[in-house]
Amino acid sequence: MNCTRYLFLFFALVFQIANVSSCREFNTQNAHTQDVRSVNSRTDTLESVTSGNRAYSVYALYEQGSETPYYIGITRQDIDARMNQHIKTGRYGETTIQKVLETNLTEEQARGFEQAYIEHYGTKTGDRRKPISLSNRGNAVNSFDKSRTDRKGKAIYMEYEKAKEKIKGNNRH
Repeated sequence: MNCTRYLFLFFALVFQIANVSSCREFNTQNAHTQDVRSVNSRTDTLESVTSGNRAYSVYALYEQGSETPYYIGITRQDIDARMNQHIKTGRYGETTIQKVLETNLTEEQARGFEQAYIEHYGTKTGDRRKPISLSNRGNAVNSFDKSRTDRKGKAIYMEYEKAKEKIKGNNRH
């Protein structure tokens, strides 16, 4: 290999690491998580669009005794590990109950369900400019930008439409 090839591989690796680490930033000084993903400029890998990796879950956080969640989230992590992160940020309190709503999802399905549940339950009540607290612990951002026209955006939107129908069907008793 020549030097140009090595240089290209080096910068490709640095770019990939920068994109992965910019998705979530934990701010220890303010003891809360800042969601730094920009839904309009988010870089998605081709692999996540086409791999069909079903490692995602969608969950809800409820105040004990409430039938309506105050927060909807997605994760690829073990649910207990994710709840520990919410405890550290203040989103999960002593009287919080978690409920896994959907499992074994692709990223596109998870984002679709997350957005459909956010809208269904009206949990987009958080303010990104303020620290998470008892009065500011709802969702602060949408799961995806519905106006995206790229392949990934269209795939998520399609899953979002399916999720809305499933949720609507589950609520007809």
